[in-house]
Amino acid sequence: MNPAQKPKVSALSIIALTISAIGLLGAVLPSRETVEKAQYQPLARPLFIYVSYNSAQSKVELRNFVEFYMKKAPTLVSSVGYIPLPKEGYQLIYQHFYNGKVGTVFGGKAQLDSTIGELLRQQASF
Repeated sequence: MNPAQKPKVSALSIIALTISAIGLLGAVLPSRETVEKAQYQPLARPLFIYVSYNSAQSKVELRNFVEFYMKKAPTLVSSVGYIPLPKEGYQLIYQHFYNGKVGTVFGGKAQLDSTIGELLRQQASF
């Protein structure tokens, strides 16, 4: 197909896909509940921003941006049709930022069977 002839996609033509997850009976539809319980995998994933902790401490503009982002993210994420992190996730992110907890818990691999809360409670590494 010629890229100039791409079909138009509208919200009315998008169909939610069910996923048959290992260990679950039947197919799983995307919903806030199935995403938060890590059941709609592998298509659901968290979207994080990553900033230098040292820069956030030394540059007030960056720290202000991160604080603004963390405060507004739940509302803004919902307004564009994404599923916000659970309340616990935002609380843990605040704690990590203000306590200087840095690093990643992913280790270069997807962790499909973990909820956001479980991931954020893990020990981070570089």
